[in-house]
Amino acid sequence: MFYNGIEGYVIRVGKKDKDGNTIHDIMIYDHSRHMGNNSMTTAEWGKMELTPDKRFLIFRLFNGTNYEERIDLRDNEVNRPFQRTQFHEQSQLFDLSAFSLTRTDENLFKKNYEMQNIRQLTHSIDSIQTQLLLEKQSFAKSFMENLTFYRNLDSTKRKMADTLPKFKPDVITNFKVKERFTILGTARNSAIAARQNLGYSKDNLYAKEKLIHKHQIVYHKKFSFSMACFLLFFIGAPLGAIIRKGGLGMPAVISTLFFILFWIMSFIGEKYAAEGEIPAWQGMWIASAVLMPIGIFLTYKATNDASLFDIDAWTRFIKKLIPFPREQRL
Repeated sequence: MFYNGIEGYVIRVGKKDKDGNTIHDIMIYDHSRHMGNNSMTTAEWGKMELTPDKRFLIFRLFNGTNYEERIDLRDNEVNRPFQRTQFHEQSQLFDLSAFSLTRTDENLFKKNYEMQNIRQLTHSIDSIQTQLLLEKQSFAKSFMENLTFYRNLDSTKRKMADTLPKFKPDVITNFKVKERFTILGTARNSAIAARQNLGYSKDNLYAKEKLIHKHQIVYHKKFSFSMACFLLFFIGAPLGAIIRKGGLGMPAVISTLFFILFWIMSFIGEKYAAEGEIPAWQGMWIASAVLMPIGIFLTYKATNDASLFDIDAWTRFIKKLIPFPREQRL
């Protein structure tokens, strides 16, 4: 799982033991310098500890590697040397004091949006949408910077024209055998890091979009469920007046079927809206849109004292539509 609750860091934990402190397959992205995804730490396993005052979280990491892409400005040129450091044991400190100052922002990342009122939901939706837009812009900028950086690594573009024919088409064969393993290993690590970065960014943006959908669902649910109470009343009351046979049992059974139909449509609409397949207002109002004509029709029939559930009346109606052949007498 990925955790981004600590500002400036994204932590991925592959597995956590039952003691709640021992973790395995750790990956830490350091964004505290706001320079993109240029610092990452991986470790096979580690321990999580809180300081006595609970202001800091300590990660004791074992058997890991630090990856860092530095920015060096020399002679008006931007150089990005890559540094890799292996360690047997390393401790990393995370400041948790900011949680006490930004406690109200936790509402954007927890499920307590179901307890918010209309004004709070509107504010939360606007805040998350703004944050999502900024993250998309930041990701696009960082991606283009990395793309430009890797594109400029092609050393053949800096060679003179007379040296280019000396390069073989298969570039890797221009280097010694020992250098090939180093080049291929570096390329493999860069490709893995790029894939992991894209996967994290995709999951993070998807989680934010889904959180917006859930807020919108709760927003419309406050109105659609209130309207559903009136719709079910305008269905149940006419049914009691129309169905004269069976006492209380038959109207209760039919009303229950309509209620189940409403709940199924609401459940399906909410699932589609949560995944972003349809807008939230469509998913939460589709059940009311289907039941409203039914309620109006039943209310109209009840005011006109229509025998809607009279089998004999339906039989006569069907005979008018479909003429049956008369019996011939001998």
